[in-house]
Amino acid sequence: MEDEINRSSRFSQAAKTRGIFTSVNTISGIPSGLFIAGLLGSIAVYFLFKSFFVAICVGAAYFILMYSIHKDDVRALKIWLACFRDKTLVWEAGRSKRINLIFTDKEDV
Repeated sequence: MEDEINRSSRFSQAAKTRGIFTSVNTISGIPSGLFIAGLLGSIAVYFLFKSFFVAICVGAAYFILMYSIHKDDVRALKIWLACFRDKTLVWEAGRSKRINLIFTDKEDV
């Protein structure tokens, strides 16, 4: 009985320790770092093109895309990027077959 209680308390302590790293600050459903990056990017577009309309359009497109990615899972973008960087993705797809091209003159055919 005591061993079971010790195991339970170790598990709850481990869960609390891991729980610290699972919290994510969000602003309107988008992680705060990406939200600030979107604002800074929109400001940069404004200074680059000197057009308020272009900055609003680029910002709106960015925020709509980021919201659609993160509406169900806050860590979705990190998961997508990890999948794209994964080297086994190339391995699972297999190697492309080498195609031998032979160029001949029209007379040889």
